Amino acid sequence: MRFLITAACAAILTVPAMAAPDPNTGVGAALDASARKAWDEVRYDLTEIIDRLHKHKDLPDASIWHPMRNDKTSNQTRINKLMDEALSHLKIARLSEYRQTYTELGEQIAETQRLIGEHMDKMVAAPQKTGRVAGLWTWSREEHEKRIGELESKIADCKTRQQAMIEDMKQEMARMGLDVSHEQIADLLLAVSGDTFFDLSACFHNVKQLTDMVAELIKQNESYVENSRKYYGMYVSLVSLLCHAHERAQAEIKTIYLPEINRIVEEALKTRDRTQELAKRNSGDRNTLARLRQNLEAQDMVIKAGRSYTKHLEDQLIKLAKAQTQLKQHQEIALNTYETVSLASSMLNVVKKSLEDLKTIQSMDLPDMLPLESDRLRSEFQIISQQLRGE
Repeated sequence: MRFLITAACAAILTVPAMAAPDPNTGVGAALDASARKAWDEVRYDLTEIIDRLHKHKDLPDASIWHPMRNDKTSNQTRINKLMDEALSHLKIARLSEYRQTYTELGEQIAETQRLIGEHMDKMVAAPQKTGRVAGLWTWSREEHEKRIGELESKIADCKTRQQAMIEDMKQEMARMGLDVSHEQIADLLLAVSGDTFFDLSACFHNVKQLTDMVAELIKQNESYVENSRKYYGMYVSLVSLLCHAHERAQAEIKTIYLPEINRIVEEALKTRDRTQELAKRNSGDRNTLARLRQNLEAQDMVIKAGRSYTKHLEDQLIKLAKAQTQLKQHQEIALNTYETVSLASSMLNVVKKSLEDLKTIQSMDLPDMLPLESDRLRSEFQIISQQLRGE
């Protein structure tokens, strides 16, 4: 009898355990790799963000008498830190990878151009044939010329690959629902406004996917009010993150880019004044005057590029502010709903309406075409962009 009981127990233990049904089966299946990774990185932050946003209005103001207590100032500081961390994950998408590859190819081109310059310098004093000079092995002019040809081919290949990256970015943006031309993307890659646009596009893309997933989670948890409320709170956090991203973008333009461009233009204006003074003093020397006039043309081009860049960024500020205003309205309504509504169906309606509106708001951020009527002006824009990026 004991043997039979033991055998029965063994048989039960060897039967595969039935997995508990997963209430979220299929949820998130439509997420792409970047959104899936973003969700894994930010979901805990989203919960803390909504918790702090919900409590913020009831917190006391900052006080020097109670430095350790949780007040509005310390709470907002923590919210901003959480949002900055979350945005660093949300702005990563396939679009970011293409842009990074494009930038790396540009760096390869710049390095290759530098190497060509070195070979041209050495070629001036190079012998016709390879040999030893003062105990050192030297390249001949022919070898330098051959190497320059190889490096020029490398540059041409990098430029071809850059064009392919632009086409990949165009297709990726079409997948995001944005109709952007090849020329527009080339402009966006040139100006710092493009950096902002690509980051915001990636954020919008990931937020829309995660919002769609959160809507499905709310729907599946309609019977569980607290679960629905938790997921709806995550949606409020996602909209709040987009608001924060737009605030940061505007602050960057106002406090970093515009002042730096103004400095560049002011410097060019001062240099131009000195050049004009030199031209007056050397008005009788035709050769010197010709060189100074060339300098004046170059300085005028820098000034024109700087002013055009300023206008372009100021126009972008207007678009960012308009989009942020609409996002802020969504965020305030969403937070109000979180604080007052307990019906999952009502929460779901807000989320679904928001998904439609996010597409419209995203299209507002697309910068206008750059005012570049010549290759020379484009070159000056690129130089200013490199300075703004600290390159």
